[in-house]
Amino acid sequence: MDTILKDYIEGQFRELGDEVAIEIDDDLVLLGFDSIAYVRLVAFIRDRFDVAVPDADVTVEQFGTVAAISAYLTARSVTEPTAGDHQ
Repeated sequence: MDTILKDYIEGQFRELGDEVAIEIDDDLVLLGFDSIAYVRLVAFIRDRFDVAVPDADVTVEQFGTVAAISAYLTARSVTEPTAGDHQ
């Protein structure tokens, strides 16, 4: 799950013209991840993992790093989709 999230977030930075290689424990806000990026991330999580994330759950503790997001999704019993589930 870390890799899927990391690749998606790096792609968001690339769309803004920034080539950023993030580590799973990097602080996303300090790297420049803003509120619009978080809205897109929540939509990505909904589409990719088929889970709705309540606005109240998008906190620094739960969404501040890739590792924290993975832990949040794991706690919600979200599993990675199989190859046939998504393109």
